[in-house]
Amino acid sequence: RIEELGFDEDLNELFDRFHNDIKIDLSSLTDDIWKTSMFRQSMKIRMLFSCLIDADRFDTECHFNKEKFLIRTRNTQILNPLKAIECLERHYLTKNGGSKLINDIRNKLLDDCKLKSQYDQGIFNLTGVTGSGKTLSSLMFALKHALKYNLDRVIYVVPYTSIIDQISKEFFEIFKSMGNDYVLE
Repeated sequence: RIEELGFDEDLNELFDRFHNDIKIDLSSLTDDIWKTSMFRQSMKIRMLFSCLIDADRFDTECHFNKEKFLIRTRNTQILNPLKAIECLERHYLTKNGGSKLINDIRNKLLDDCKLKSQYDQGIFNLTGVTGSGKTLSSLMFALKHALKYNLDRVIYVVPYTSIIDQISKEFFEIFKSMGNDYVLE
């Protein structure tokens, strides 16, 4: 049990801050369920486990690849949303492949993402077929949202290594003028 480890109070405080920071809408859970249930305990344990894994990987990276570790941790490269949006818009103009219909769909999706980026912070979902422009449109959303709310980074999460490789390669190309460590994979 977590109380037996002697840091339940600190973990509760950390978890409450985490919960407030990401503004998870748990209104579907009753107060009783949220405050007293095993759900809260399991979330705390998962968060702690995630922190331990992250710390272990950081430590391992520091040992085996000190240069990459220093790039990741020195935090010299902060998000410059205005410049990043300019880079993305230049890149987007060169991506006009496909038919007029496909380009119209991509432009509509991009316009919708720009509009929604002005909404309050929260959790958003973007669904579209392959080739509809989700990657660049969602990146534009993230950059404009970061600009509006003065955020200092964008974390782009996708499943599967092959997709990560494909997207990070495109992001490196888009932001190459921003420096080698602007995109961290």
